[in-house]
Amino acid sequence: MQALLTLATALTLAASGAMAQRPQLSAEQAFQYTRAAVLGDWQPPLVPPAVEPELRVDPPRADGRSVFATIQAAVRRAAELARERDARVVIGVAPGRYDEIVFVPATRAPITLQGLGAAPADVRLHAAAWSRMSGAEFARRWALPPGSPYADCAARPAIGTDCTPVLWVRNAGFELRNVTVENRYDESAEGNLHQAVALATEADRVALDRVRLIGNQDTLYLRIPEGAARARVWVRDSLVEGDVDFIFGAATAFFERSEIRSVGGTRGHGATAGSGYITAASTPYHQPHGFVFDDCDFTSDGLGLAGQGRIHLGRQWFAGARCSPYGDAALRCGLDAPPNDTTLVRLERRVLEAVGKVAILRSRLGPHIQRDAPWAPWNVNRAGPAYRLAQYTSDDYWQQLTAAGHDPAAMSYRRAVPPLIFLAEHCNRGPGAVPPAPGCGP
Repeated sequence: MQALLTLATALTLAASGAMAQRPQLSAEQAFQYTRAAVLGDWQPPLVPPAVEPELRVDPPRADGRSVFATIQAAVRRAAELARERDARVVIGVAPGRYDEIVFVPATRAPITLQGLGAAPADVRLHAAAWSRMSGAEFARRWALPPGSPYADCAARPAIGTDCTPVLWVRNAGFELRNVTVENRYDESAEGNLHQAVALATEADRVALDRVRLIGNQDTLYLRIPEGAARARVWVRDSLVEGDVDFIFGAATAFFERSEIRSVGGTRGHGATAGSGYITAASTPYHQPHGFVFDDCDFTSDGLGLAGQGRIHLGRQWFAGARCSPYGDAALRCGLDAPPNDTTLVRLERRVLEAVGKVAILRSRLGPHIQRDAPWAPWNVNRAGPAYRLAQYTSDDYWQQLTAAGHDPAAMSYRRAVPPLIFLAEHCNRGPGAVPPAPGCGP
């Protein structure tokens, strides 16, 4: 598959000006970014089956057997059933507001969580957890599911980004439908800018259909389970909202007919001052696809940085970087350096290869997008441990290593011809897009 993709996907680059910052796919290359190509042998049903929920969440009618007062209680019972059979367990959630932290574990059978309201806003799962919150405060505010990774967070001085999701999913084949998940951490009220995840997926074949994911920094975290080769997520007819890196992670995700909304104007200091970022992909080098957006609307509330046209489509997350092989200290950054070598800072290959891949096709880009430079460096400080410029293709990866005094061939890399695609667009429209090429249609 990788060899076929490599041969089929050379980028068409414009010769000069703003277009040099905006590589465009040809019509032939765009075929490598269809739903079928991205999701492979897993193709979720376009019309979900009409299934009567086996379990329900409805606090006024809770009986503790098939109707539950909380979403987590219903998930706990669903997990018990799903460990004993192959058939999917469906949970229906009555309209209302649910102030909870919810964990969906890995089980033999998949689980569906679906709202029973007329619209996603009718069922609202929400909490307000942020990365610098103490573990003691975290445990005081919410009933942390026993046996879940949340339970380990309670002992931490600060819980960290990975403990902040309102909904944390490790269930392969999980479906979330017609529900709002919101991390209500308010940056402006708190006066601090911290990571606060609404939904974290850490499983393969996760479907998000007609959902609303609301937050600020780090709203949607798309992870690959430890030890797994891949994780695929499908997002359709949904809204994802935030201000910085609000769609991030290493998984492969296909976004279809969805709204990607940049909000707020609270950014004013620190590493993120002066710009907003939509995506922060950390896609592994050899993984064919990262985040693919097809027929989506990139919108904003028009406030702050968005109103000034200073939002980037993304920056490539240099996840876990303790040193940069590209910056001023490049030659003191050793690939897989032994722990006892005090002359080098160790850089693991998996970190170096977290290149980040994003493709945006046939979408509408609002005026909030930085039109001349939509793809940003991860970090602009050459002396910083995570300094890295944008890398549009594997040629950039090769050339930036070479320019910093490293030999990619000695690192066992073979130069891909044609180059692998990391960042690209195709037939986008709107004030934040470049004029579409001939053949893109009306």
